[in-house]
Amino acid sequence: MIGALIVSAGEPQVEKGVAAVRNQTVPFSSVVHMVDIVPEHKAFNNGMKLCRDEWVMKIDGDMIL
Repeated sequence: MIGALIVSAGEPQVEKGVAAVRNQTVPFSSVVHMVDIVPEHKAFNNGMKLCRDEWVMKIDGDMIL
């Protein structure tokens, strides 16, 4: 399965993006959301430590799938 790692820091549309991730036709096996951790690479590294899936899709806070 594929997990989702959402990295956001104050983007105005982040709630829409998170809802879109959770409502995919084929759901992600897990969703990790890292909020307001800067710099971005720190949020990414911390989030990846929480992900348990073999494959992870990184989704920025300004992306709506």
